[in-house]
Amino acid sequence: MAGVNSKFSLFALPSNAHKNVLRTMLSQDLIKYSLCSKCNKDRVQTLGMRLFKLQSEIYFHIKLELFFTAENKFSVYFFPFNDINSDFVCITSLDTENARDIELGNYQMSVREWIEHFMDIFSYPKFDDIAFQDNFIDIEILADAFKNFKCDDLIYEPPDMGYFSRLIQKVFPQLEYYQIMTLDNTHFESKHKVLMQNANTVYVSSDQLHTIGLNELLVLNIKHFHQLDSTLSNKELNRILKMWVAGFYPRFVALNLNFKRKIDKDEILEKLSFRIMGPNERRQFAFPKEPPIQIANDILIKRKDGTEAALLIHSQGTFSILALLVFM
Repeated sequence: MAGVNSKFSLFALPSNAHKNVLRTMLSQDLIKYSLCSKCNKDRVQTLGMRLFKLQSEIYFHIKLELFFTAENKFSVYFFPFNDINSDFVCITSLDTENARDIELGNYQMSVREWIEHFMDIFSYPKFDDIAFQDNFIDIEILADAFKNFKCDDLIYEPPDMGYFSRLIQKVFPQLEYYQIMTLDNTHFESKHKVLMQNANTVYVSSDQLHTIGLNELLVLNIKHFHQLDSTLSNKELNRILKMWVAGFYPRFVALNLNFKRKIDKDEILEKLSFRIMGPNERRQFAFPKEPPIQIANDILIKRKDGTEAALLIHSQGTFSILALLVFM
């Protein structure tokens, strides 16, 4: 029809209509729109959209996963094979709404600038977790991308404790919670540095070839320490408890060890002063990110300053747990 303009003018719409159009956009289109100008970025921010979760995975690439719901996520990949000061190129994303790859293109933005942009437009100022699958990427590159961002949980799978120690010092100096999936005993000094970090919570999942022994536990400077498949002997456990009673491990709030064997309660408690909780006595203890648990009918031991802790020692078949839970 003559005289009819077929182009749709988004910017000619009233403010509320403009916002409604933006809300109907696919995630990749909304991101592209927000990159066009600062004004567009501000418009997206005013929508009040908030991510459900933000994660990152480090392998030979840096992967960001933006979850809009538990099932709907938008993943962005960065391939940093060029110089530290160069822009990251080859940026692609996987849009699960349409299950296809989309080129976002090279906007001359660093990984850090991308992260800041996503956090700004989706009002989400932290990472829920960052998972390291390997240690291919130089730590200086990672520091440039991630330093000073809040991260609730860091998951580290490579066995190289030297790399992990430098990672904590240079990239995540304020990290309070991390999980170590394997430990390489050949990096003894680095492993000590990791365990001496002023962290709040550390989970270690390791087999008997890559474990934490008494020497490592003696240098712990961690509030909550959890380890699967511990190989500590009954006598070593007894020594650790006696040291806690004497005032060592002042930051300890919880020591939680799992064993693939039956542990001997009598040997662990040898020459320790303790009492059994009364029939009507109840205590509560809360692990980080978990609801409180009820403690009853268990052992109580006391530190020289009067601080009490519950000592849980339970075995079933070839599986055992020992937990020292300090009441602060």
